[in-house]
Amino acid sequence: MRRAARGLTRCPASRGSSFGPYPKITRAARTLFARKGFDATTTQEIAARADIGTGTLFNYAKTKEDLLLLVFREEMDIVVEQAFATIPNKGTLLDQLLHVFDAFVAYHQRDV
Repeated sequence: MRRAARGLTRCPASRGSSFGPYPKITRAARTLFARKGFDATTTQEIAARADIGTGTLFNYAKTKEDLLLLVFREEMDIVVEQAFATIPNKGTLLDQLLHVFDAFVAYHQRDV
């Protein structure tokens, strides 16, 4: 594993993979944060929902804030992928940049 910024640790082989605990962790965190709210959710609940031990959870994120960042980064990866996959081939560079920017705005507006 390599050490990432802000205490996050990532295992490149498992990040984004459908195997291992990473997808279970992010899915559990996303679900519980949405249902109970960030403050009311505990790391123990996330670990239990992901069907892993708390120690395993802390191999992927050292704090609950780090878990939130993992979920956010995963969602941003999807937004970026979709924005670039649908970028208009015709039009100016400004039009293309606005298309990508609009995807970010739409993502943030849906959670308001």
